[in-house]
Amino acid sequence: GIVFEENENDGLVRIVDIVEGSNAAKMRYKAQLTQQMASVPQVGDVLRGFTTTTTLYGVGALSGTSLPKREVQFIDVDNLSWLILVDRLRRGRKLDGPAQYVLERES
Repeated sequence: GIVFEENENDGLVRIVDIVEGSNAAKMRYKAQLTQQMASVPQVGDVLRGFTTTTTLYGVGALSGTSLPKREVQFIDVDNLSWLILVDRLRRGRKLDGPAQYVLERES
């Protein structure tokens, strides 16, 4: 429910939209009611990091004696190319649980 774009001027990845009906939009609506907007993602926030899932293939997984393992990793966005960042964002799956984002807001 959060749309990110890379800013061409400063290279920072920012929230440009929050999709209506998404969990992020529901969080924003609830925060508006309780006057706690500082605790929810907002358009303009800068993405600094996030969690994603990686599949680890050990020797057993490669030989067929065990299953690959899924591991949640933290990705630092600084100095990461846009294409790699998008690839990492897409790796997360709903079954892995909600993604965690580190956002920075200009004051």
